Amino acid sequence: MWNLYLPVAGNSINILLLFGLGAGVGFLSGLFGVGGGFLMTPLLIMAGIPSTVAAASDSNQIVAASTSGTYAHYRMGNVDFKMGFLLLVGGVAGGTLGCRSSGCSEPWETLILSSRSPMSLCWGWWGFTCSWRASRTSGKKTW
Repeated sequence: MWNLYLPVAGNSINILLLFGLGAGVGFLSGLFGVGGGFLMTPLLIMAGIPSTVAAASDSNQIVAASTSGTYAHYRMGNVDFKMGFLLLVGGVAGGTLGCRSSGCSEPWETLILSSRSPMSLCWGWWGFTCSWRASRTSGKKTW
């Protein structure tokens, strides 16, 4: 009854599960100030979505979380649009190159998927320790 057929993924998934994943990852993205891709892609894969479809489709959630986060920071005067534009151009170029490179051979997909979890843990730990140090040295709470 609550299942939705996803023609690109080639299977059905519960609508409430998709909504819950989007809301949960969006909340964590907003709370910690990180992109949701490193969370959403593995969760979608565990829910039965093929890895290539999961990696491409979770971009919708990342755009929503990033847009709302950017707007909130814009209202506080924290957004540097010059730097953001350069990051955007570099991100589009790098993303395009990465997508074209990964489509060439299947061993790249295996390498990327097998390295994603350790990389995410390392980046998460690094971000946490940097935030912790900043909050301890600045005298004011940063989170």
